[in-house]
Amino acid sequence: MGYALWLVPSQDEANDLHELMTLRPAQSDLPPRTRSYPDFHPHVTLATFDSLPPTFRLRDVIPQEGPVKAYFQSAKPGSTYLGAMSVHLRKTAELEHLHRNIVSKLDERGIRWKSRSFPHMSLFYVDEAPERERLQRMIRRCFSRADDGRLVLWTGIGRDSRPIRRFTGSSVWLVDCHSKDVEQWSRIDRVSLSRPRSAPAHRVNRDARGGGLQYAEAHPPTPYHQHVPANSHPPHPPFVHPYPRPAAVPIPAEFNTAHYLNATPQHYYYEAFIPTLPAIPFFNGQFMTAYPSGDYAHAHGTQWF
Repeated sequence: MGYALWLVPSQDEANDLHELMTLRPAQSDLPPRTRSYPDFHPHVTLATFDSLPPTFRLRDVIPQEGPVKAYFQSAKPGSTYLGAMSVHLRKTAELEHLHRNIVSKLDERGIRWKSRSFPHMSLFYVDEAPERERLQRMIRRCFSRADDGRLVLWTGIGRDSRPIRRFTGSSVWLVDCHSKDVEQWSRIDRVSLSRPRSAPAHRVNRDARGGGLQYAEAHPPTPYHQHVPANSHPPHPPFVHPYPRPAAVPIPAEFNTAHYLNATPQHYYYEAFIPTLPAIPFFNGQFMTAYPSGDYAHAHGTQWF
């Protein structure tokens, strides 16, 4: 087995299944360097194949039509390492539709695939035959039947155990399974089964003057419409003066100047009020502060109040 496509459950279901998969018989007697009980992610194998073409893209073979719900049907003990204990799922229409679409896309790309005992989910990989028997006797206490005949899994044996009633396939993984060590298997790619989000709708407005069409986004972007990580604070807007900015005031014509006096106070751009001296125009079109230095008044013979 070189590569595999795994149907992976939702995160909550994966956590509960992983808790079940960590159970061990009370009287286990395993050799020190055993390969039994490796840690692996809960999954249903959709297909396996030996090789992949260089241009293969997982997104091209996975239909994103929404998560797939399935229910457990029966538990099956086995006599092999990979089949020590597995659970078979009911073949719902959604599950069969997903599987049929995926393998047909593999056929189109010339990939020779296998899908044995579909759909089943392995819970334990155990190498030693005596240990498999102990595991099978212990794990029976984690299975029960619902009123409708469905198999219900439990996260443990005690009173604090929780039921696992279904398997919600939420994503498909492409996994490299070349290594004989299960814990060395690695995920190459992942595609969510959720439907991709559509682009925001646009509204059409007619121009009142020419009757033409004007297209605008339903939610036009603003400077503060930006993605903010969940663990960070939103950006603070820049300081904005609370008072409107007055318009420029023209100088009277008797001053015989083309300059304009901008009546906007200089403290407009600061967060605190900073008093400044007013600017007074001269008859020659120059500007100076109302309280000049003594040198200027002495040179021009001007006295200021």
